[in-house]
Amino acid sequence: MLVFKGPTSSHITTDYLCAFFLLICTQAAHATNFTECFTRLQNEGTTTGGTFSDGSPAPIEEATGITYRLCLSECGSEQEAFSWNTFSQQFNAWLLPWLALISQLPFGANLRVDNLVSVLLTVGSPTLAAYSIAITALNGQWVSRRFQVFTYPNAKKMSRILAGLQQAPLKVNQDKALLASLVILPENDEWFTELATFIEFEHTWSISAATNIGWVLVAYLFTVADSFDDVTRMVNSNGQAVGSLWLWLVPIVVGWLQIAPKIDSTRLTKAMSRANQLAHVATSHAGETRTFGVNISQDKRALSLANPTSHRIHPDEQATAPIFNYARCLHWASGVEEVASAYQHASEKISRNVPVDATQSWIEAPVASKRNYVLDENRRGTLEQVEAYCSPETSTMQQDPDATANDDLYPPTVTSAPSPLSTWSPGVFRRSVVASLVALVLQWATTGSAIIMVWFTPTTGLACRSGAYLGYGVLSTLVWLMMVSSSFLFHAANLRRSKLGHTDHSLRDPRFSSPWFLVVISGILRRLGKTIAAVNTVGILVACIAQFSHLFDTCYCNSSVIYWGAEKAFAVIQLSEKDVSSMRSAWVGALAMALTCAFGFVGFVNLYAETPAPTDS
Repeated sequence: MLVFKGPTSSHITTDYLCAFFLLICTQAAHATNFTECFTRLQNEGTTTGGTFSDGSPAPIEEATGITYRLCLSECGSEQEAFSWNTFSQQFNAWLLPWLALISQLPFGANLRVDNLVSVLLTVGSPTLAAYSIAITALNGQWVSRRFQVFTYPNAKKMSRILAGLQQAPLKVNQDKALLASLVILPENDEWFTELATFIEFEHTWSISAATNIGWVLVAYLFTVADSFDDVTRMVNSNGQAVGSLWLWLVPIVVGWLQIAPKIDSTRLTKAMSRANQLAHVATSHAGETRTFGVNISQDKRALSLANPTSHRIHPDEQATAPIFNYARCLHWASGVEEVASAYQHASEKISRNVPVDATQSWIEAPVASKRNYVLDENRRGTLEQVEAYCSPETSTMQQDPDATANDDLYPPTVTSAPSPLSTWSPGVFRRSVVASLVALVLQWATTGSAIIMVWFTPTTGLACRSGAYLGYGVLSTLVWLMMVSSSFLFHAANLRRSKLGHTDHSLRDPRFSSPWFLVVISGILRRLGKTIAAVNTVGILVACIAQFSHLFDTCYCNSSVIYWGAEKAFAVIQLSEKDVSSMRSAWVGALAMALTCAFGFVGFVNLYAETPAPTDS
């Protein structure tokens, strides 16, 4: 994991900011004024170098711009003079509210460095943040539907518990009938009640969060309306594009408020420990159970939070900030399938009125009982019987000569627990693809909106401002691709180890180089992705400040040399009515696209965040 050390990072950031503002002040001392330069050229009657707004040659008296070569020779290569009044107005109106809204992102990690990395990943890759939200919402709906068909008691509560544990490195342990006992025994009903009560099922908004989001939206809308009043005002330092660029932050914050449990990792660990002290395990004597209390480590429980030192846990799974759900979703889905498999086999048997203790007859519940109510007597048995009840039935097993009439339904000698899953969880690729598409749409709708606004601001084409925004979107997408690929490769290595039937120590065995190679590549992608995210975060902040500081207001940037080339490039200095009209239309269209996709993302999350109430019929 990439580690950011507080003091070192702080000193580096301070040095960079000081150097950046020193550069601005130095450039301001040698600044130029393009309007004055253009007026001087018109008064002098320069014969060549004038252009119309489309770049075609024009007499200097009728021109609205000049060629890049003429701009360099007559106006100089320096930037427009830095204006504190312009900078403060644009920064406060377009960037500061978004920076304040970052404080509403969910954290809750064990270490402050993980919270810092969470911010860097979110700002450096909104694509990854949106992906984590979308996959969390899709997984929540999936686990709810997966358990909805099960009729065994506590199935619905288990689905809600599992959905709430997406922010934790879930570990499922089937050894010694631990999982089977948790699912089957009526004595464990208290475990479900304890943990289900702790995990928030309803994600209510706090007043501070709602107020913050509301003020940011109101400030943004008022600022947008004001900017359309006169689009020619400070056109090269206008923050309209910056506002659209950061618009992704609203749906991201709203999305996490909708689906992320408001539980920090310390409280969650204590809650799991407290609940697991209530867990009962079957014994070799029917009807007798035992509890471990505090005499056994948490990783020996049926459901627990995985040990941080485990080689089978992706390093980012331990960081419980919600953005790291991207790393947990695959391992979590496999764990859910293990639990679902136990419930599926138990539900199949209980639907045929087969008791856990196959030597006993099924006892019917009173008529007045609620629908699907199962008496506790039908849910008790020996350790072998409990384990077999959560296992698939096989026709090759030998019948016990002392078996009862229920043997034709459920052979009591089946004692093998289901083996750990060694395949991909069903539907995980489909959910990942859907989450990826949703995340990419949000990223490129907001980033694309900013690019369009600057692209169609004369001089049109790709230039310094639009290039900075394009680079931000590309790096954001690259970080998402690296981090998600890292999680898939790591999970593939775990599945490979499971199929080989070896322990984690097989990583050191040269005979099994394939899992080892996947883990190494996964680690490289993870570290490189975090590094790029940190660079992208700093880069976009510097780019926004540079725009407000006129640092991009030079002959090179204003002439869109990147797009037109040095020989054909030109700088539009005076906007015509046609320029203003086309620019306003582009701004309106781009803004509509960004707002539509942002609200569409919120609607998507709300659609899939809705799950049934945690009750069992």
